[in-house]
Amino acid sequence: MLFLCPVCGEKGRLGLRCKEADIYRCPGCDHCFSDYDSIIDHENYGQDYFEERHRNFFKYPDLRLYGKIASYISAFKVNASVIDLGCGRGEFLKFLRKKNAQLSLTGIDLANKPEADGIDFLRGDVLTAPFDEQFDVVTCIEVIEHLPDIQRFMSRMNKLCKPGGLVIIGTINDRSIVYDIARLLFYFGFKSPCERLYDKHHLNHFNLASLKYFVNKNNYSIIKTIFHNNPIVSVDFPNNNAPKWMICIFRIFLRIMFFLSILSKRTILQTIICKHQNKLSKS
Repeated sequence: MLFLCPVCGEKGRLGLRCKEADIYRCPGCDHCFSDYDSIIDHENYGQDYFEERHRNFFKYPDLRLYGKIASYISAFKVNASVIDLGCGRGEFLKFLRKKNAQLSLTGIDLANKPEADGIDFLRGDVLTAPFDEQFDVVTCIEVIEHLPDIQRFMSRMNKLCKPGGLVIIGTINDRSIVYDIARLLFYFGFKSPCERLYDKHHLNHFNLASLKYFVNKNNYSIIKTIFHNNPIVSVDFPNNNAPKWMICIFRIFLRIMFFLSILSKRTILQTIICKHQNKLSKS
């Protein structure tokens, strides 16, 4: 069986056999991706995903990142129409609403339909939900890595974005310091960090090079790359019942790695702001 890279189409090579998925890497564009069929129990993104297993992540959103994105959107068009794909519980859109009440805001997600004044929340599949309009700005923050068919998702973003509009994509960085250390520990037999990073819900593990290749291939130009890490408080500790001293040491270690990653621009997360180039028809 051929495991073709979802970014460039070249045959991938097996890199890691993790607990929940086999991980392949493309020798061409360096993209890393999971073998979807090797995952026995696929993520269903129910309420448990948001409220239990990743509760710190959703409880403590990255407000600093939100602020940077909000500034770019308002500078681009003060009364822009914005759609957030995979909006989760709507934290990002609620932040935008507080920052700029002139924005027209829409969010869509499979699992949730939150409520907030001035925001149109939809529940449904981004790939199939009917839209009769295009938007000035299309955002997806830490969503694309969860999807098996990233090209279909990008095609949908193309159709939702107005010609000359902005597409903003936030995702993981597989060539970050954190990922490198996790892979090193994996080869020495300490597999837990790597298996958390290459969990079943992450199917595409972009790095700076593969993400740039992917958006350029789809006729976008990157106008800004934001290098960033999760807020420390948002990182869910593997064992919620662990003693406080162990959690404290874990967070100190993370702070050191995050500090070094900022200096080297090898952060665990990356967000790119892209300019739409194609004149495409409405969806």
